[in-house]
Amino acid sequence: MDCGLTIILVGTTRTVKSIRNLYGIVALGYLCSGCLLEHNTTSPGARGVVLDAQTHVPLNGAKVVISRLSDLQPPAVSDALTNTRPPIVTTGKDGRFSIRPEKDWDCVPYLTERYRTSGGTLVVQCVGYQSVTIQLWGDIMPISTHPTNFVEVLLSPATK
Repeated sequence: MDCGLTIILVGTTRTVKSIRNLYGIVALGYLCSGCLLEHNTTSPGARGVVLDAQTHVPLNGAKVVISRLSDLQPPAVSDALTNTRPPIVTTGKDGRFSIRPEKDWDCVPYLTERYRTSGGTLVVQCVGYQSVTIQLWGDIMPISTHPTNFVEVLLSPATK
């Protein structure tokens, strides 16, 4: 009876060692595959202040959201609103807003060019004002753009 029990334990030990060896081979294969894990920004963040274009008074209650649409020219407000991402923030009495960038982990081949962050479009709306879209940049940005995407949004009163 003891011999049978010993054989089962030896078989179980071999199975555990085989599984451990298999995990080691998979890990070694991954390391040698040429891939690295990177934490990439998939949608830029933005922070700033929304002001009345004429008086420069901060606007309370403006809705601010980031659209995933990006191009050399900002899209129309209606187009940008078809592809937004959470959160939608509302400005307070000081007119300030802040939206964090969206990030994701990716497996990236290290022998190729690095992943470049996609841009996006900031959409700002406020009752009684014309809505605006403002281009946001990822890793590749014009020299004139501030890298933190701090935006001073000037909204013009809506015409009747």
